[in-house]
Amino acid sequence: MKILIEIKKSFSVAFFLAFTLISCVKAKETSDEWAHTSAKVLPAEGGYIVEYMAPESTAINKEKKEIKGPIQQLVLEEDRRPVLPQEIKLKYLKEEPIIFTYEEPIKFENKDSLQ
Repeated sequence: MKILIEIKKSFSVAFFLAFTLISCVKAKETSDEWAHTSAKVLPAEGGYIVEYMAPESTAINKEKKEIKGPIQQLVLEEDRRPVLPQEIKLKYLKEEPIIFTYEEPIKFENKDSLQ
């Protein structure tokens, strides 16, 4: 009986944490804290680079200058290569423009062409 009570407590805590986390993520995704932009997918050794401008960014660097871009993010992906040239849509956080999510998937080459 004691084990059953512990399992119920653990499940309740896990459910509460998951629900809270999902609520926070949904709230951020639907708020005006995000801005939309286009990004270029560029070649890089061992992966590819996602490069984009962040014109609506409100972030400031150590030198007190606005961070508007270009911002480059290296994605390590050795087992597949993106189709190049390619432009995709993404959204970034205005306060932290290095945090972004893809709004459309990156297209990759056929695995057979990697041999």
